[in-house]
Amino acid sequence: MQEIHLISSGSPQSQAVFWGLILIVAIVALGTGVWLVRRRLFGKPTTASDDVWSLQHLRDLKASGQITDEEFETLKAGVLKSARGAIEKSDES
Repeated sequence: MQEIHLISSGSPQSQAVFWGLILIVAIVALGTGVWLVRRRLFGKPTTASDDVWSLQHLRDLKASGQITDEEFETLKAGVLKSARGAIEKSDES
């Protein structure tokens, strides 16, 4: 309590510095809080490369016998559909 009394009885310049520092700390704390909330709400942005396989990867799987011809065609259609969607989305921007 004595520290607060010393600050309040100081010169006007020391009071201005004190309240300026309080204001800066409050702004930084508020900005950090907003950043954390936005980060939690919006999360990591997903990219197309996270969810889509390449056609070459599918060809390799088919060649090694890990997927059938039917699975290859189904997955290939999904890759092409995703690529078209990404292209259309970039054209709209």
